[in-house]
Amino acid sequence: MKEVLILGGTRFIGRHLMKRLKADPELDITLFHRGKTNDGLYPNTARILGDRTTDDIRRIMVQDWDVVIDLSGYFPLSMQRMVPRLEGRVGRYIYLSTVSVYAPTGNLMEPLTEEAPTLAYTEEQLQSDDPMEHYGPKKKACEDTLLDSSLDTIILRPSIVYGKHDYTDRFYYWLYRAAKGMRFLLPGAGRERVTLTYVDDLAGMLYRSIYLEEHRNIYNLSTHPPVSMRLLIKAIREQLRSGIEILNAPFGAIEAANKGHVPNFPLFTNTLGQDRMLYDNARARTDYDVEFTPFELSVRQYVEQLGPVGDWVEGSAGMRRKREERLMQAVLAMS
Repeated sequence: MKEVLILGGTRFIGRHLMKRLKADPELDITLFHRGKTNDGLYPNTARILGDRTTDDIRRIMVQDWDVVIDLSGYFPLSMQRMVPRLEGRVGRYIYLSTVSVYAPTGNLMEPLTEEAPTLAYTEEQLQSDDPMEHYGPKKKACEDTLLDSSLDTIILRPSIVYGKHDYTDRFYYWLYRAAKGMRFLLPGAGRERVTLTYVDDLAGMLYRSIYLEEHRNIYNLSTHPPVSMRLLIKAIREQLRSGIEILNAPFGAIEAANKGHVPNFPLFTNTLGQDRMLYDNARARTDYDVEFTPFELSVRQYVEQLGPVGDWVEGSAGMRRKREERLMQAVLAMS
């Protein structure tokens, strides 16, 4: 029996991971979390309540762990306090990082391996208590703390993760509009590309990491090459078999119709351009002996997991429908 401690586990990726872990009778699972999100999940699973950024983290030191899976490591300073105290008490530390640790590159067509240059960070950045501020540099600092330790560390670097229970609703924004047969606004004719990681594949890799032969390594975990928003919408249309009316408009026209401001369109490229990069995942596919779910199949599975379309409600990402409708009218009036 392996003693497995999950840091996090009740929000998005953790829920998919827990489904895998709970099916394995050889694992004895304990959750460490704050009890603020979906606290009613897994009533029969052992848990330790606490905030990892405070002295609460001492509560996980009451025993040794065969495996720690860290889904909530955003703050390097707390990681620096915790990791030395785990040395000699943890068999393997599996850390969920991000492709946002990579430094921007001028060549978006050259796949980045795990040895590609990463972002530098400053002491001032490490002090930030906002998990999304200086996100990439802080995650890299967390990685470095683990790699500088004696822990048998496995680091997974996914790109934008999508699937059921995603609280950001970034992918769901487009699914919802297509499923409801709405006319919706697609900037730039959908030429913008995004790099994605399917959550079911990510959960599978986290689970498999428990049983890999001992070694310290880093793995890119983007499960698909960059896909254009146009092809993403096409895949959604094929899975939903519903009529979709798209209003294509240049970014300039949208900006002009929206009083000089381009609204948030979920999944569109971030300021560093990292979401358009190519990531070489050959190391992961080789060491884990796995092939990732094809994009079209992942969309089908996601739609099936969401249940009847009639039960879908508008998500939290991007524009509200009423605002989008007003903006589409303004765009059409200017054309």
